[in-house]
Formats: sequence, structure tokens, C-alpha cells
Amino acid sequence: MDKTLDFGLLDFCVAEDDSFMQKLVKTMLISLGAKNIRLASDGTEAYELLRIKAPDLIFIDWTMKPTTGIDLVKKIREDSDPIISSVPIIMLTAHSKREFVEKAVIAGANDYLVKPVSPLLLQKRIEAIFKNRIPLSHQPENSTAPLARQRRNNNNLSENDETIEISLDD
Repeated sequence: MDKTLDFGLLDFCVAEDDSFMQKLVKTMLISLGAKNIRLASDGTEAYELLRIKAPDLIFIDWTMKPTTGIDLVKKIREDSDPIISSVPIIMLTAHSKREFVEKAVIAGANDYLVKPVSPLLLQKRIEAIFKNRIPLSHQPENSTAPLARQRRNNNNLSENDETIEISLDD
């Protein structure tokens, strides 16, 4: 049976200081079927949202003030709450230089996308993060809780949870 990711079961957070980019990413996520999308205009606001309720995935822009995207990634990965520290992170930024990608990977980003990004690429990268994970559209009826709640319940991370599939080729 083919398993496809059900975006409607996921909670997303978009940490982006540019309102146009916020709307663009939100529109792309909605077109994929997402229903739960929270927006933050800087790293500080995004971290506060995470502390209230951890999303299943967070998109983080690099250039934000007062807390930059890379500082937010580090703060998330260093959090004492395993639910927050294990949230998948996709850096979505205009910085395309290798040094930025390397810093993001070292800080703990799961993936790195350079703006502008197409809806298809965004979909593929999200699906790659949740490959062999829940929520999938073909799953038992009793397992429809968003991923963050299920992580909170079983708190078992697979060996793939920290795998980063980013090509650093020039």
C-alpha cells in the first residue's frame, strides 16, 4: 500500500520576518493540505510559540532580529525538553553560500532550502523528513494525533531523526 503524507495532520510553524514570504509559505502549505500553520515574525516569537505547543515541523529564515534563525536553531536543539529539541527544522533562507549551509547543518537543521522555493520542492523536502514516520494517510484509526503529541507519548527517536540529507557539493 502506498503511503502518502497527510499534511492536514501536521502542525507547522513558519519563522520568517518578511510578511510576503510568510504568506507565500503559508499558501504553499495550505495547497498541500496543511491546516495548522502558525506564523512568527522573529526567532524570539517562534521560540515562544514552540514553548506553548511544539509543531511537527518548523521553517526558519536565517536573517531575523532580535533572534536570528541560526540562533533559534541552536536554542531549539539545546532545549531541555526533548519534544522541542527534536522538532524537525528546515532552514528556508536566501543565503546560498556553502558556509551558511554548513553552519545550519552543524547547528542542527534537518534540511536547508534557498529562496525562492517551488511548492513541489517544498513538498518533497517535507515528505523526506517524515519518510517512514507518522502521520501518514494510511495508518491505524487510533494514530491520528499530530506527530509532536505522538513524540511526546512515546519519546522514541529513530536513528533517522537526526539524519541530515544535504549535499554540500560546490
